[in-house]
Amino acid sequence: LYEMSVWKGDKMSDAGEKKENPLKKKISEKWGKSVTLRGFSQIPYYLLHINRFLSEEKKLSSLELLIIIQLTSNWWDKKENPYPSMINIADRCNVSERQIQRAINKIEEKGFIKREKMLSESGVIQRNSYDMNPLVDILIEISKSHPRIG
Repeated sequence: LYEMSVWKGDKMSDAGEKKENPLKKKISEKWGKSVTLRGFSQIPYYLLHINRFLSEEKKLSSLELLIIIQLTSNWWDKKENPYPSMINIADRCNVSERQIQRAINKIEEKGFIKREKMLSESGVIQRNSYDMNPLVDILIEISKSHPRIG
């Protein structure tokens, strides 16, 4: 959990004083403490540039990429899939829930994510979770075939 380690990564000096993690300090200086206290997300550089490396039929629309970024911002632990509601994603992207549904279908069809149903104890679908490992695999392959991007 890299994000959490940055924020909880403060060390104690030999004298018992708390020393701020240098990365945490840089981020706070850049964005301001009140902004960084709420948290932040890491977005791989290869994800931001992914369309440069994809065939035309696999390229992501602006909304599809924004949704993937939103899913990534909710993904804290590799072993636990993110599960934001479509209503929340729609609100964050300023589009309708139906537009999110269509875009997520396309993202899944293109092979970037796998949607998994989260069921209640009675078997009712409560929400979706999103397996991000297909995206990770794609980005790893891109990084191997294009080690230098700029």
